[in-house]
Amino acid sequence: MKPIYLDWSDAEGVSFNLRTSGLWPFEVQEISAAFVSAGYVVHGVSHFVSTTQPNPGGPHTITDALEAIGYKVEHQGEAAEAVARERRRQVFEAVDKIEPFAAIQPTEEVAAIRAKWIAGEISDEEAIASVQAMLDEFDGRKSH
Repeated sequence: MKPIYLDWSDAEGVSFNLRTSGLWPFEVQEISAAFVSAGYVVHGVSHFVSTTQPNPGGPHTITDALEAIGYKVEHQGEAAEAVARERRRQVFEAVDKIEPFAAIQPTEEVAAIRAKWIAGEISDEEAIASVQAMLDEFDGRKSH
C-alpha cells in the first residue's frame, strides 16, 4: 500500500489537507474521488471539507475507503505523537548511559516510571522527581 498523509485541522474530521507531493495526478484524482464518496467536498487541489459538521466518523471515516483502493492513511497528528514518543524513548536511553545512572541497576519501579514517561503519561519533571525520590530513599536507608 502506498502511504498518503493527511493533516487534520481538527479532531472532528471536518477539514484536512492532503499532502500531494510524491503523488501522480491520477492518484490525486483517485484519492479525491474516495474523499467525495466519504462525504467530503474538494476545496482546491489538496484541501477537503466534510459536508457534515462535525463529521460523525471523525478523521477515520475515510481510512477504509482509501485502503480499499490501495492507500495507507497516515494521520499526521498520530504520526507526530508516535515520533514524539520515540524521541522521548531515545532521550531516556541516552540518560541511562550518563553517570551516575549507568552504575544503577534498573528496578521494576524504574522500568514502570520509564514506560509511563515514554508513553507520555507523566511529564519529564514527574519522571525525574519519581526517580530522584527513589534514589533519596535508597540513600537514606544506606546511611543508617
